[in-house]
Amino acid sequence: MYNKSDDMNPTLVQLGDNMLIKLRPFLRTFLKEANKLFRMYIYTTREQDYATEVAKLLDPQCVYFPSTVICQSNNTTMDQRGLDIVLAPENLVIILDENEHVWSKHKENLILMKRYSYFADGAKLHKSAPQTLSVDLDDETEPDRTLASVLNVLKRAHAQFFDPMNTIALPTRDVRNILQLIKMEILQDCNIVFSKVFSGSTVLPELQPLWKSAEDMGAKCFHDLNDSVTHVVAVVSTTGEVKWARENNKFVVTPQWIEAANYLWKRQKEEDFPVLDTNDQ
Repeated sequence: MYNKSDDMNPTLVQLGDNMLIKLRPFLRTFLKEANKLFRMYIYTTREQDYATEVAKLLDPQCVYFPSTVICQSNNTTMDQRGLDIVLAPENLVIILDENEHVWSKHKENLILMKRYSYFADGAKLHKSAPQTLSVDLDDETEPDRTLASVLNVLKRAHAQFFDPMNTIALPTRDVRNILQLIKMEILQDCNIVFSKVFSGSTVLPELQPLWKSAEDMGAKCFHDLNDSVTHVVAVVSTTGEVKWARENNKFVVTPQWIEAANYLWKRQKEEDFPVLDTNDQ
């Protein structure tokens, strides 16, 4: 199968003798638009040869990454990625990555990306859903393109950082604070109760990644139902919380509703994440 946007910009290309790379939809537009606002780096823990070939693929005219490719030989820490080798102060850097754990010292700089699983083998390697895009003969569509959503966040962050009405002196402004404020808007009017989502776990609910993610996006999470609750997050439809929510015209959604908002930096339509009745699952 060969899928391409046009002869000059193929989206499915061969790299070397045994590697096939599928470019994510919207990638070239993303690079073009982001380059207007940011100095961009490629940061990979792979070897120099691989990094160089990928840079040529993404930027054949050397417009975006003329000398800013960081590879394994440049890295200064094992199993982690750091900003000590990026020629910019940490308060100016935004990181795009699908792996949160490798940026443990710079989580406030990170926009976590949803993994693009096109090939079935790659999905198995990363324990993703086996029904990948290539199997479905489909691809990401405009409304759910991760890159388009992230580009919008980057443009907002850039505009707010250089806002002439900002009273903070330019040298002391911090893009990390701006990202936090943007993220807090996503679920700011949502009051959430989790129903049986954390059953069997010995970790306290408020320490669960899903709970903390919702709070990072501005939601308020509660242990028990109350009149302010707007959403019940559940995995089955038979719980008392789900029954209460339906009787009181509250939203009932799966945990994926929170995950999608986190990746796309936008509140998602609740009806797209229904908790099915047992007979319908």
